[in-house]
Amino acid sequence: MCFFFKRFYLPVIIFMMTGCRFSHKEPSPNHEARQETVVIQGNVKNGAGEPVYLDEIAPREFIPVDTVYCNEEGEFSIRFATNRTAFYALRSTLKGYVTLLLEPGEKVRFSGNLEAVHPYSIKGSEGSELIRELSAEHKRVIDAMAEISRKNRASLHHPDYQSIKLQLDRTFDSLASA
Repeated sequence: MCFFFKRFYLPVIIFMMTGCRFSHKEPSPNHEARQETVVIQGNVKNGAGEPVYLDEIAPREFIPVDTVYCNEEGEFSIRFATNRTAFYALRSTLKGYVTLLLEPGEKVRFSGNLEAVHPYSIKGSEGSELIRELSAEHKRVIDAMAEISRKNRASLHHPDYQSIKLQLDRTFDSLASA
């Protein structure tokens, strides 16, 4: 398990720490940091009339930034001013959210189904694109591990359980070493 932790969770922790350093930039003492507008244009599949929420992700809470409603085609637009890079949660319900890493002045294009969270596409924000890639890979690995667990439970009473388990262990090891 320790090897698995190092291969999958340690890079995530390092990434999050590296990303967080951007949100702690202090403005020069001689002037205030200039605020720039971030624009998120989006389309939510089957989202006609549905609310879309944007919250800043703070250390112990989500801070509401804006709430908008999708038009008949499921399109929405959010605009807000900020002077720093920060993590945000984009969601339409409490079932899940998409994590964004937004910088001042970015013009972002989102497309997806916020009810299902995955898959979705994001353009115009390098940090958010990297988070999407990481999230997609994490989901792939978690889904593959769930399938290994399901197969293991289903074969517990099979006469060839030992050989089946050996194959499942190999599959798990290949996931952990990728």
